[in-house]
Amino acid sequence: MTKDERSKFVATEWANYQETKDRRHLAKIALQMPFFDHPEVGEEIAKLLYYSANLEQLNKLHLAAYKKTGDKHWLDNMLRLEAFKNEPMGSEVSKVFAKSLLSKRDKTQERDDGIITDYAREHYFATKENFKGEFSIEARGELFKLYKEEVKNEETLRSILRNNKQKILEYFERNDLEKLWGGKD
Repeated sequence: MTKDERSKFVATEWANYQETKDRRHLAKIALQMPFFDHPEVGEEIAKLLYYSANLEQLNKLHLAAYKKTGDKHWLDNMLRLEAFKNEPMGSEVSKVFAKSLLSKRDKTQERDDGIITDYAREHYFATKENFKGEFSIEARGELFKLYKEEVKNEETLRSILRNNKQKILEYFERNDLEKLWGGKD
C-alpha cells in the first residue's frame, strides 16, 4: 500500500470509527500500518481492539436478551466472559446488575422476615410459651407447610431458623405474645 493509499485508508476508517464508535475500524488501521517494520505490534493492537469490540457487542446482545426474558443467566454470561475486565461496566449495565442482585436479596430477606414472624406465632400456638432458644418440631412442621414452595425442603427452613435465632428471640422480647395471642388455641 502506498503512502497516499494508507493515508486515504486511515482517513476512511477513522471517519467510520467516529461515526459508529466501532473499534474494529481502529483495528483495521492497526493491521495496515507498518509500525516501523514491526507488524506484530499492529497485530497485537488489532487483537485487543477486536476483542474489546466483540465484547461490547456481546454485552449489548446479552443485556437485550436479559431485558427481554428476565433470565439472569444472560448477566452471568457477561461476567463469565470477563466482559468488564479491561473496561468499567457502563452505567446502564451496572444499574441492571444492581437491580437484579437487590431484588433477589430483597425477596430473600422478605421471605426470611415472614418466616421469623410466622415461626413466632406457630411456636406460641404449639407450646403456649415464648421462644427461649429451643425450636418446636410441631411449630416447624406447620411453618414448613406454609413455606413449602419458597424453601423447597425442611433443611433449608431449619437453616433459616437457626441463622435467625437471635431475631426470633428479639421478636418475642418486643411483642408480648401472650397478650396478642393468649386467648387463641
